[in-house]
Amino acid sequence: MDSIDQQIENAAKNYQERPTKESYTFLCAFVNIKNEAKWANGEYSDELDPISQKMRQIEIEYGLKSDESFNIDHAPEKWLELDKQYNQIINKKLGDLFLSLGFQQISEEINNNFEEFHTKFEKYNVHLQESSKLIKKGTSLIHQIADELTVILNQNGLELSTYMLLTHGIEAAVCLIMYKSYISFIYEFDTRVKNDENYKNKKPHKLCIGDLLDILMTLPQSPFNQFEKSHKEQIKEYLSCIRNDYHHPWRFIHKEITPNKEEILNLIKAFKELAQCSGISID
Repeated sequence: MDSIDQQIENAAKNYQERPTKESYTFLCAFVNIKNEAKWANGEYSDELDPISQKMRQIEIEYGLKSDESFNIDHAPEKWLELDKQYNQIINKKLGDLFLSLGFQQISEEINNNFEEFHTKFEKYNVHLQESSKLIKKGTSLIHQIADELTVILNQNGLELSTYMLLTHGIEAAVCLIMYKSYISFIYEFDTRVKNDENYKNKKPHKLCIGDLLDILMTLPQSPFNQFEKSHKEQIKEYLSCIRNDYHHPWRFIHKEITPNKEEILNLIKAFKELAQCSGISID
């Protein structure tokens, strides 16, 4: 496994080349780990120990045992002020680390308003961890669907079962693309909820494929945008046979309509191309 310095170097290079919310979060996470390691290893002791001693003295005055400390909600004001000074030093060290790496803007974010930086980073980090889990699940699901599709095509040809499987495969592929730009996606979705009446009552995990693709097309770093505009529009056209909102094959189930050969062949193309731009090659 790479050392933390190597991980920071890789994350810094990635952020410089592709300054997305995802690469920003990776960089902040690794630099924060290094800062916490320096603190835990006593590299900041000269500045922190005098404050710790004053805090401990107050704890003794209030009758706390050696292994006890104040609940932050019930601590006396003078202890809270020292705790604030203690954290400010650690936060400043984090800003100094970013400055030493050449990221002045992030350093200024930390020094000017650490609470705002911390809130943003924590929110991004939660989304990043969630997306990492979902990427693994999505990748596995697409491989399973591709294997099943091969079997169906070899046995049954272009029938309704092929169509049903393809709709699930396409949904999985679009979701996987979304997970790979998840923080940017959530940010754009939240913006639309605030500014677009059509999104007021929608939830990100309940969006139809059409809405997902519309958002992905606005994100410069989304894998979907590796395609030319005409190519993206062609894929959307292929998907339109599923339904106007590209979600769930109700028209074939309820109306007992059999999809035609051209529709299924186009969906196979769309599935393979969407899987490919999400990082999965399907023969």
